[in-house]
Amino acid sequence: MLYAKGMEIDRIASPFIELLYDLDEIYRRILIPEDLCISKYLYYLRDAGPVFYVIIDQTSKIIDVVAEMKNGHYIKCKLVDNYTPEPENIGQNDYGYECGHEIFSHKIVQLSADLALKNDGKNKLFLNPYRGPLYSPEFDYSIYPLSREKNLHYAGKRPENTYFIVLSPTGQIIDVIAELIRGDFIKCARTTTASPDDIESDEDLRLGYLCGYEFFEINHMRQTAKLAKARKLKQLRQVYPKKYKDDSLEGFMYPLYPNGRFYGSAVRTSNGIRPCEASMRGIEAAHPETDNFICEYVNVEFENERLLEIVKFACKALGTQARKFPAKYNGPAFNVHGPYVTWPIKNGNSINGRKNPLPTLFYLITNYKFRVVMNSECMLAGVIAKYDENTFYKCRRSNDYSIPGGESSTPITETPMLK
Repeated sequence: MLYAKGMEIDRIASPFIELLYDLDEIYRRILIPEDLCISKYLYYLRDAGPVFYVIIDQTSKIIDVVAEMKNGHYIKCKLVDNYTPEPENIGQNDYGYECGHEIFSHKIVQLSADLALKNDGKNKLFLNPYRGPLYSPEFDYSIYPLSREKNLHYAGKRPENTYFIVLSPTGQIIDVIAELIRGDFIKCARTTTASPDDIESDEDLRLGYLCGYEFFEINHMRQTAKLAKARKLKQLRQVYPKKYKDDSLEGFMYPLYPNGRFYGSAVRTSNGIRPCEASMRGIEAAHPETDNFICEYVNVEFENERLLEIVKFACKALGTQARKFPAKYNGPAFNVHGPYVTWPIKNGNSINGRKNPLPTLFYLITNYKFRVVMNSECMLAGVIAKYDENTFYKCRRSNDYSIPGGESSTPITETPMLK
């Protein structure tokens, strides 16, 4: 196709500087016309046909055919003429999946499979039936976002939603697939190449920056910087990088989006652009609190089971800006890592969490006096109670009367999203 139609390759080919080829500058791309790549499965797609490119080198030699994924990156198509079956003696625990420039280890894939099956099948917000041509409908497969985090996805949070694991009805891992830019899917290749993002061995995965409730791991930031540097040299209209300067530093600014995405719309707040906080995530993080809590000055106890129900409910609103709660927590740290938010504990509903309900009259006086504290990953950190009009104090664990994070004289306040 490339040569038979007498195409003017130098005129129609454009530079292809992408992470798929480690930002090498020798490659170019040519868009494949839609009439050459529309399949009989088009009715599965949300838009008119997938987007594929032929990749050539400086000598116009065909290197690959790639597809554009939902996150703006690219994935190679399988060369079927040279396809060789995978060795049968390689167990599932011995290989990972290669999705474009990303390699996901078996541990990462298994982590997401475990998350998908948690809560006795109640985690249906992101566990959805697969609909498409890759598998027969009679298999009844489901898909779930592939996540590098160790906690369940929740409604107020945008999960990594370009890569998905495919699960059988019994929970068996079938494949990893990637969503393309127009809604169809492509299988990722199985690989024995070591994954650079193994959560049990990569120290860098736990280092990054917190921007509000969004965490950016350091490897993603390094890739963004490399991509920005390479793109800057080739852009005719250089919208980015932009110069950035404040009282503490001077440099260049480039868009950074969550979950590996480099392109999309961003939210500009009334506070402008502010530096994010350095943060650590990973295997050394403390587990959510498992004890009951007692607030000493009023002798009110809250059961852990009910507190977890409140956290689950509050998680659905995490990340929203159009409501008062969750509010930002200001004060000393807990054992569970931050950042933290607060949510009121109300009396008289299914998630009030109080073990020894207060008399009605006393409750009317102390309405909304107590708060659940959780972090941005929906992990229970503790309970706080009002000390006076504007400040709070930490409640103690019922089991040993200890305070999460220890004693501190630092004042505790909260900042509602809407005032």
